Amino acid sequence: MPSFSSNLAKRFGFWLLLLLPSYLLSLQLKTIYQGQQLQLHGQKVNAKVVSVQTHTSYDDDGDQSISYSATFEYKDKNGRIYKRKVENMQTYYYEGQSVEMVHEKGQPSSAVPNTFEMIYQDAVMFSVIILGTTFMLGLFLYVAFLRTS
Repeated sequence: MPSFSSNLAKRFGFWLLLLLPSYLLSLQLKTIYQGQQLQLHGQKVNAKVVSVQTHTSYDDDGDQSISYSATFEYKDKNGRIYKRKVENMQTYYYEGQSVEMVHEKGQPSSAVPNTFEMIYQDAVMFSVIILGTTFMLGLFLYVAFLRTS
């Protein structure tokens, strides 16, 4: 029969191992919140696509991966013209296409297309990965260590 202190140490270790994924999840949720604030309170500008490049790569298995880089040209509210190249996008834009972009107040050079992909996609994807990994790790630790004691 295990002693009370070893049982307590197992439970403490269990919760301690789950703290790191919780911290990582909180960082991703903060990123999602910042993206939401950018969409709600950011400055919106209309941009024109000046050029588009297609990037094709192959992994070790021979699977093809395609991403796009686009250069956008837009004016801020003072009439100053900016050019911004955004790389590694999954969305294809046509040259001459009009695109709504958003940037923080006072930082027009950091504008990004106002789409889910550019603002939220990575944070949402990593949040789901963290939740799934945490669930699997917690289930494994519970079955392997806590349930047997």
